[in-house]
Amino acid sequence: MSQRALDHLRADPTLAKLIDRIGPPKLRPRRLPPFQSLVHAIIHQQLSGKAAGTILELFQGLFDGDGFPAPEAVLKATPDSLRSAGLSRPKASYVLGIAQKAVDGQVPTLGDCDRMTDA
Repeated sequence: MSQRALDHLRADPTLAKLIDRIGPPKLRPRRLPPFQSLVHAIIHQQLSGKAAGTILELFQGLFDGDGFPAPEAVLKATPDSLRSAGLSRPKASYVLGIAQKAVDGQVPTLGDCDRMTDA
């Protein structure tokens, strides 16, 4: 945790006491690319974690490779193939839309996000 973040948390008297007693938080964010985070959010929306996890596995299984599919690969999928993984018609449409925006450069990469925080 950066000193700036720690100073911000210490501005709250209750958090300052907790930090003094147990030490600073050891939070490490999951570093998922924004495209992947957005697709996860769409799939998990209004579902239990277990159901969403199953659908996410089936979604990833539609694509070659053992990692998360690139936006370009997702764009080659049909709405019906996405639906075969358990996505509803609207969610399949949203995932394809996010993939298109990622390809068009409207969804930042992880590197883009890092550069935004360095400013």
